[in-house]
Amino acid sequence: MKENDWNKGFDLLRSIEFQEGVYKTGPMFFSMEPAENEPRYRNFEFFMPVNFQVEGE
Repeated sequence: MKENDWNKGFDLLRSIEFQEGVYKTGPMFFSMEPAENEPRYRNFEFFMPVNFQVEGE
């Protein structure tokens, strides 16, 4: 994605929080590196630590 659009990844993570019924348990963060042969674009990886649902008796 374009470097200036980096915040769209965080918007997607926030929507997943609600859709999947999880919540973050720590800070969200990302990594960015240049995209090969695309000077205006970057490769991003976004990370969000989450809980998981536990079934009880």
